[in-house]
Amino acid sequence: MQTQTEPVAPGTFESRKRGITVSGAMIALRILILVLVLAALLVAAVPVLILLDLVGGGTGAGLCPGGLEACPLRFTSGPTLAVYLTISLMVVVALIRVVSRLLRRLDRQRVSEPR
Repeated sequence: MQTQTEPVAPGTFESRKRGITVSGAMIALRILILVLVLAALLVAAVPVLILLDLVGGGTGAGLCPGGLEACPLRFTSGPTLAVYLTISLMVVVALIRVVSRLLRRLDRQRVSEPR
């Protein structure tokens, strides 16, 4: 016994209730990629911002509460920050990769649809 399905317009997902077009989803994914790239740049810029803060007499975002001259020689603060930033950057880059693959898949689907 076959069920009859409602015809789907080209450029839309099979879920007609939502009415999300492939091109709308692609635009949303491109915006998401832009946000993720900006997040990656921000994570990569954190060490530079901390160094600039320390050189300018600041606390280095809390790493050296008394300034650079009174900074205790802690072995773990620098490497811990480096590990956190590296893991954060790897997660953001992995998300960019996943979203890019999804965007490519949607683009191939859009191109292969009959008009």
